[in-house]
Amino acid sequence: MARKRLVLDHAIEASCGSPYSIRLARSIANQIKAAKAEHGGSWQDWAGAAVKRLQQETPIEIKSLADQATMVAGAREDIEQLPLRIGSKDMDTVRAMASEYDTNIQSILIAALHLYSFVSSMTSQGEEASL
Repeated sequence: MARKRLVLDHAIEASCGSPYSIRLARSIANQIKAAKAEHGGSWQDWAGAAVKRLQQETPIEIKSLADQATMVAGAREDIEQLPLRIGSKDMDTVRAMASEYDTNIQSILIAALHLYSFVSSMTSQGEEASL
């Protein structure tokens, strides 16, 4: 019975993603939520696309975005917890990026989601931006 439960848990995670929560400035959380709502789809798909988009940046840009995200997460005022779901392969990518850029998972996720919300909002406004 335990094996069946383990297989079922893995299948659920693969289809729905794992729950995760990031701590960030309310204004950035609102920007991310608005862009995600406009985009539609699941948090898992959106977060995965955000991680893939962040990987397109140069190493210097990724490090800079992660450092900025670390400052945002460390602020003491106007903070919000943003719950989301992320696929296990995408989370593995985030972990590897956090290690590579000497930062934490939360900073990589904030950088990815914030960048993707900005880029996707530009695209929805008809400006040229490559997702």
